[in-house]
Amino acid sequence: MGSKRPDIVLTNDDGIDAPGLEAVYDRLTEIGDVTVVAPSSDNSGIGRVLSMGRSTPIALGDGTEQIELEAPDYSWEVPFRPHELGYEVVGTPADCVVAAVSAIEVEPDVIVSGCNPGPNVGLSVLERSGTVSAAVEAAHLGVPGVAVSSTATGDEGTGFAVEADFVGQLVRFALGTGLFETVDYLNALVPPSVPERVVVTEPSATHNVSAALKESAGRFVFTHTAFEELRNGREGSDEAGTDRRAIGRDEASVSPLTLRDGPVESERLRAFAERYRPRVEPSSE
Repeated sequence: MGSKRPDIVLTNDDGIDAPGLEAVYDRLTEIGDVTVVAPSSDNSGIGRVLSMGRSTPIALGDGTEQIELEAPDYSWEVPFRPHELGYEVVGTPADCVVAAVSAIEVEPDVIVSGCNPGPNVGLSVLERSGTVSAAVEAAHLGVPGVAVSSTATGDEGTGFAVEADFVGQLVRFALGTGLFETVDYLNALVPPSVPERVVVTEPSATHNVSAALKESAGRFVFTHTAFEELRNGREGSDEAGTDRRAIGRDEASVSPLTLRDGPVESERLRAFAERYRPRVEPSSE
């Protein structure tokens, strides 16, 4: 890391007053200069959504609001309030990351997101979790990201001391060894008790959500299957080397991840492009 203390931006998806963020903040201040840019309220499961002119990040049912953007530059405003730790943003985790990189007088060496209560495990969660999505947004902006979640599922008490210490050591190591020269972001899953082992993993390919039809009530009932399996002490069927297997054994999991490189070559799709003939008459307007 050199002699200069690194500049660290800390965010989350649970809100700026969440205990997981406070614990990580206290630990990271031992490593670098930390600025918090975090949502004012819970944005769990929101993914990489931007506020995009909505007064609330997600509006439901009949209250859905039209996105209002200021033409011609397609801009919108997101309120913030000064906070003793930095900035309290009335927006999403992605809003916070973009603001941290673009709008405030900080040039972050790394953006840390968390600590989330509950594991963000598996490939299907990477695009869904607000915690992980903040790290992904950072990577898209050219800043390394670290997402950290506790594997506690709600039945276990945690003061986030173990998780905060783990991410502190991870960030110090990553910045000091050039890890981010080949890795865009990290997804760390840490048990609330001191892990006996740290495993470098890849995200499980198992989908983590299922739904059942409750026709009489006009409802679909959704279940987060990964949480259920952890509560019941089952490791799942994933092969060794996956994050889901690691946390089922109370190990700490770290997945080194990169952004997708772009489209793959597809001769079949090229054939469609060549064969396509429109069957709709062009508009005369």
